[in-house]
Amino acid sequence: MSLLAKSLRQAMLTSSDYNTQEKLAEAAGISQAAVQKMLNGKTKKTKYLVEIAKILNVNPECLMSGEDCPQIGTIKEQPKVYAATPQPGDISNLLSVATPRSSAILEKLAAKLNNHELSDADMEIIEAIADRFTK
Repeated sequence: MSLLAKSLRQAMLTSSDYNTQEKLAEAAGISQAAVQKMLNGKTKKTKYLVEIAKILNVNPECLMSGEDCPQIGTIKEQPKVYAATPQPGDISNLLSVATPRSSAILEKLAAKLNNHELSDADMEIIEAIADRFTK
């Protein structure tokens, strides 16, 4: 099962309005067969990712992560704010010039940023790496 399939399936299960292929397809303006291909892992990426994420009220990066995607606004703990915290948009810009291996790492990092899953130690490592490449 692809990462998209796993996360999409979980996001649909937690949605009360779009928990069937038909309902999600209609809301996204795509065919039920297209949703079925995503859920079966035959489609690994889709140009409708952002639209589907909006419909399911989850972050698009999370849908590509293979992890359970909490609905936006349901995160209980507020993240710490760091002066040099990378933003998801920064990572998206990097993806356009990254190697395939780097892209996979950046996508996972973006998902963790969006889900506020980075510890203080993680942030120190990220900041050290960023400092190394920005000097």
